[in-house]
Amino acid sequence: MPRRGLRKSRLALYLHFSPAIRHSETMKLIHTEQLGIYIWEHPVNVAQQQHNEDILIKADVIRSLLIVI
Repeated sequence: MPRRGLRKSRLALYLHFSPAIRHSETMKLIHTEQLGIYIWEHPVNVAQQQHNEDILIKADVIRSLLIVI
């Protein structure tokens, strides 16, 4: 799952499409889509580690649902 760095040591998760797909409303070609979910870049405690694991599982589910469609 591709990631981009943010402030406060968090990473934003997004989907990368190859080849590009058309956006249903604007009909523009898009290569990436922001998921709007974030993980800790360097988790410092067990709660942050668990959060990262849970979010990555959710992101994989989102990715698999979009691939099927």
